[in-house]
Amino acid sequence: MSRCGGTLISDRHVVTAGHCLTGPGDKFQSSYIVEIGYDNQDRTKQKRARATKVDIHPIYYDNTNDDKYDIAVLTIPPITFGAGAQRMPVDDGPLEPNQPLLAVGWGRTENGSPNRLKRTTIKVGEPSACGRFTSNFGDSSGPRVCALKSLTPGKGICMGDSGSGVSINRNGKEYLVGLGSRIYGRNPCEADNVATSFVHIISYLDFVMEKSGLTKEYLLGKQANNPPPQPHKNKPDDPPQPDDKSGDKSGDKGGDKGDGPPKPEDKEVTVTVTRTAYLVIPMPT
Repeated sequence: MSRCGGTLISDRHVVTAGHCLTGPGDKFQSSYIVEIGYDNQDRTKQKRARATKVDIHPIYYDNTNDDKYDIAVLTIPPITFGAGAQRMPVDDGPLEPNQPLLAVGWGRTENGSPNRLKRTTIKVGEPSACGRFTSNFGDSSGPRVCALKSLTPGKGICMGDSGSGVSINRNGKEYLVGLGSRIYGRNPCEADNVATSFVHIISYLDFVMEKSGLTKEYLLGKQANNPPPQPHKNKPDDPPQPDDKSGDKSGDKGGDKGDGPPKPEDKEVTVTVTRTAYLVIPMPT
């Protein structure tokens, strides 16, 4: 079972990293159950919702080595917004080198894996410096946003922060820029000579709109009211969708093992005051 983060973009949609749901040798199975926790920064006290649909970007689903498409949309039953849960609009503004961004998550720290949400400031790297870590990186206005830990020594994301959002403050309001995807370099959690790649949400707005039925104006925060959900029709190349059947979360990697038939495997997301979602995702044995 792996643990990831995600971000609310409406009262019934969460975006996260595609690799949280699939990976080399591990294609998403319809028997998986994705659960979303939200409404509290302490993940042990969160409310739960179960995903009714999972859409992984088809290019990433077919080629899990291409982190440019490392994005997925989860559909959940409508939740009630309040002090503990709000959506985050998507940023469509420019990103410059040394631009500060806010990273959040429940990933590993020097004290282990926290129950309470952590946050830290990171900075966008120079394209030439980022290019030394990953080939074919243009700049952070493209499909990937690169942050260099050397710009904020001792601060960055770690294991367990995959899929968690990184945001930018524009005129006092937070906008979603990207999702934690990959860390390049040795000893990524401890060393400062590493680069972090985030999936740049704005580059995949058409995919998010198609799978969620949300309008561009709503996703960018220019439309206040939540539009009605649109019916979803699977295309032939869409990855399989999860069953909506009930099943208890086993809490063990690969699901329960016992004398009876195996229970469905879980994947979990959590959403908090900062719009961040926490995912627990089972991996096959």
